[in-house]
Amino acid sequence: MQEKEINEIENNELTVIPPIDCTYNNASLVVVNYQLIKEAITNYVKKYENLEIVNETEISEMKKILASLRKKRTQIDTERKEIKKEILAQFNVGESQFQDLAKTFDTAIENIDSQLKAFDEKRKNERLDYVKSIFDSIEKPSYIPVDTLFNYIYEESFLNKTTTDKEIKNSMETKINKIEDDIQILQSVILDETKYAYALSYYINCFDLNKTITNYRETEKALDTLVTKHKVDSAIEKEDSKKYKLAFAIEATKKQVEELQDFLAVNKIRFVQIKDSQLINETLKGEN
Repeated sequence: MQEKEINEIENNELTVIPPIDCTYNNASLVVVNYQLIKEAITNYVKKYENLEIVNETEISEMKKILASLRKKRTQIDTERKEIKKEILAQFNVGESQFQDLAKTFDTAIENIDSQLKAFDEKRKNERLDYVKSIFDSIEKPSYIPVDTLFNYIYEESFLNKTTTDKEIKNSMETKINKIEDDIQILQSVILDETKYAYALSYYINCFDLNKTITNYRETEKALDTLVTKHKVDSAIEKEDSKKYKLAFAIEATKKQVEELQDFLAVNKIRFVQIKDSQLINETLKGEN
């Protein structure tokens, strides 16, 4: 559409779409004889407001009175609802017409809106390609994947037309310089090549030096704990596997001796029977 056509539409829109002409009445609901009815009801219920039931013989009559009071109250509320329903029914007709008139614009609005969004998306994609070309032109650290680095230094403001090439380039270079400074500090803190490689990988995932160093120290502490535990476990295991040579003199029944032999065999404990009766007797005698 040409600019001239757009201007003509804008200038003549009031003649193309005439002003809405509708009729309505101020829906002011007033009970004309309100005061008269109010007084009548007040006088009617007054005698029941402090009524007391003296004995059970009055219960049946009191139930009838209660039902009558409730019925009269419901009649008044029902009449209110009916009048309200009638007034709203008249309003709903006009409301439906207004809604239909408004919806008539929707197809035209959606048509233009969708095209504008498509043009805006196209502009953003073209601008993004241009921003990437600026990114490609600057020096970058080789140890960081290109896509990872771009995603970190990219800002939504780069897509704005008001953001200059110089501003984009300065922002990118500032962040890259910060990364390189962080890496130098990381290298000075972590001298072990393997540990540094791990820390660098962690840093590239977050680009946060403090967080990376904290993670490194916590990992080191955990490793030290594991090493200490391994040393203790190894010492215990070595002590448990150490073999001792002991000599016993046993006084037991035949059955007990057989059970002891079975226990030693099952647990793979090597034993040799000493047949020196005198030595055995002297040993047991010394224990008594």
